[in-house]
Amino acid sequence: MGYLSVHFSEEKRPTSTYPRLLCKYHIDRHFKDSYKTILDVGCGKGTHMREFQKLGYDVTGVDRLEEARELSPDLDIRIADLECDPLPFSDNTFDVAFSKSCIEHIHRPDYHVSEIYRILKPGGRLIIEVPDYAHHFNFYSDHTHVTPFVKGSLENILLIHEFKVIEVSSFVQIPFMWKMPWLSFLIYFFRCFPTTERPLKNYFTKWVWLSKSLGLIGVGEK
Repeated sequence: MGYLSVHFSEEKRPTSTYPRLLCKYHIDRHFKDSYKTILDVGCGKGTHMREFQKLGYDVTGVDRLEEARELSPDLDIRIADLECDPLPFSDNTFDVAFSKSCIEHIHRPDYHVSEIYRILKPGGRLIIEVPDYAHHFNFYSDHTHVTPFVKGSLENILLIHEFKVIEVSSFVQIPFMWKMPWLSFLIYFFRCFPTTERPLKNYFTKWVWLSKSLGLIGVGEK
């Protein structure tokens, strides 16, 4: 079995509405009305590709694992070594590069981000989601995590590669808090409880796990 089949199995990551809600959140908050084309960088099984497609976007994926294409043969997924290969696209191709839980798996993130800048159209945006190492209780529970980020380092890598920084912020992966941020105090309540072996089995254990696994969102514009 491959990485995607193990880490993103139905047992460990049951199907939910979260990917749809997340894609809609980014569209509402970070997309311009003119955006049409999306590259999902490190697309994995293509879960977010499907949701963006349902919302009317032209979506392409790229991943380092051939397993990604095998699991979703109906999607347009290209294969490239994200560590060292050029992305297999021409300059100025996409309106948006969406990168969720990818860059922390890469030893050479500078080259990777420079390639994303190249393939974005002028005025296009890179949206990165990454674990917040300063507020993540088990970053290395995934043995393929190699490059931790905090707010400052995420902002710096965007600036170094000539992005105009639109946003770098903490992100609570609990959807009801996106619309009601004043409820974020509940994070400290959920943190009082122990995590379980299968934290995504119900809403409460999921919220406990997510309260201890905060993320970062970085948005940079070319």
